[in-house]
Amino acid sequence: MNSIYRSLQIQFYFVLCLMLAASYFTFKFSKEIVAAKTNIHSHSRLITLMYEARTQPYSKKISYELQKSRAYSLNPTRALHISNFIQAYNSSNRNILEKRYQELLDYENEYVNLNETIIESKSDQIFAIVFGALLLQILNIFLYLRAMQKQMLSPIEHLTQKINDFMSGSYSYRFTTAPDNEIGNLERSFRLMAEEVIKNMEELQALDQAKSEFMNIVSHELRTPMTSIKGSLGLIASGKMGDLSDKVKKLIGIAEIESNRLIRLINDFLDLAKIEAKNYSLDRSWVPLEKILLSSVESLKGLQEKANVNIQILGYPKVEVNVDADKIQQVLVNLLSNAMKFTTEHGSVFIQADIFENKVYIRIKDQGPGISEENQQKIFQKFRQASSPDRPLVKGTGLGLSIAKALVEAHEGKISVVSEIGKGSEFYFTIPEYREEIKGKETIAA
Repeated sequence: MNSIYRSLQIQFYFVLCLMLAASYFTFKFSKEIVAAKTNIHSHSRLITLMYEARTQPYSKKISYELQKSRAYSLNPTRALHISNFIQAYNSSNRNILEKRYQELLDYENEYVNLNETIIESKSDQIFAIVFGALLLQILNIFLYLRAMQKQMLSPIEHLTQKINDFMSGSYSYRFTTAPDNEIGNLERSFRLMAEEVIKNMEELQALDQAKSEFMNIVSHELRTPMTSIKGSLGLIASGKMGDLSDKVKKLIGIAEIESNRLIRLINDFLDLAKIEAKNYSLDRSWVPLEKILLSSVESLKGLQEKANVNIQILGYPKVEVNVDADKIQQVLVNLLSNAMKFTTEHGSVFIQADIFENKVYIRIKDQGPGISEENQQKIFQKFRQASSPDRPLVKGTGLGLSIAKALVEAHEGKISVVSEIGKGSEFYFTIPEYREEIKGKETIAA
């Protein structure tokens, strides 16, 4: 039998016994009250008959009624007094009748007082029983709730806290011995699940670490030969190794494009490895925001011409930001190149910066197809990117936005996207620390 059922069963039996006891004594005392009220009613009838017998001539009917009253009386003393009165009434002796009348009247007054006392006493006892039963029930409920809180609610709160800690990524707490009840069974089940999840997490972390180390090693090993290959292709394409036919020049151009793409991929892998290993530092300095924006746009001139997409700077505040300029420019170039990738030919990509809620907001808006809500939650993850079959110009690795997110967060900023299918996308990120020069005096906001 489980503990909850056992507790409820004890509670039920206690309430049942309490109700039976209260009902028994209430019924018993109620019967006594009814009997006392009946006696008082019979007293009134008897007094009426006594008055008629005293004041009226002898009547068999009155004698018969007096005999009925004597028969119904359960009190022997009262029955004796009534019998004496009847004998005096039947003897037609007025003196004896008057004497017996006075004796019976005195006794009846005492009898009524006694019954009224019984009614009052038993009513008080019934009230005390009902009130006492109610108090006992309230006390019982209070004690039961206290016991339930100790046995169930507190362990449930403790277990809930463990589950919340677990869901928020805190796996370091120790498991205690679970109680031998339903809550204990639930806690043991959660413990088994948590231990299995932790085991799997440790295995996944080990695999992820091994993958990162492998990517780092491979990237380092590939970068040197790829740099040599790129240099060799550039030397050949320049014509210094001899004249080339148009067909060979075309093939060399394709090889240069693909080698550049592979070098970008290798650099992304190396950046990701550094970010995951927390093996990078920011070289912060106060840099004009204008310089970062213009440098980022200028670095994409060639891509603008090839994609036939224009980048327009709509406006920016005259401020300086405390950032690692190369890292923020890397973020901007990634967001701008992505925007160009998904913007149709002859379209525009807009970049605008402003100050809002004491932060610098930088926004990049494209004229592309938009991103579904489902993909908006995924594109900042590693190796995830939104596809665009109509714009295959810029091929990606799926690492750019993940790296951009890590770099922005390293500056204590935030990066996100607002998009709607068919209406383009707007990426934005924040820089919390900036300053502006007012008449030669610096005002710093952070």
